[in-house]
Amino acid sequence: MVTTDYIFWESYASLLCPDPSKETDLDVLTQAVIYQQKAVTIASQTLGLEKDAEHFRMVMEKVLRLCDLQLEHIERLEEPALSRQRTVFKLTVSVVFAKARKYVNLCQGECRHNAEQLFSDIAAKANLIHNEIDML
Repeated sequence: MVTTDYIFWESYASLLCPDPSKETDLDVLTQAVIYQQKAVTIASQTLGLEKDAEHFRMVMEKVLRLCDLQLEHIERLEEPALSRQRTVFKLTVSVVFAKARKYVNLCQGECRHNAEQLFSDIAAKANLIHNEIDML
């Protein structure tokens, strides 16, 4: 049986912070990031994303939401926490990017085509995030 705990954590994050760009309270953003991180971790561990393109897509959507939350969170930090979080966030994005590439390489046929399209979206988001972090 697949657990759906990730749905609860993602729901908490969404209820707490529906639009990260409009959130002004750093504590709210911090908590939303924590909840979304839990959702990503649980989803990636329980959905079997290497076996199913749809599960892979679901996890990547959660990761992209986490990236949006983290980026807004980082923009509100001040030194020295900002430098530390920039480094951690860039590493996180790089790891996700590498895992996504590995998954695409394992796919065959129609699954491969769909995974390539999703990977293209992830790559664009990863590049955008790296550029935005470098400008902070």
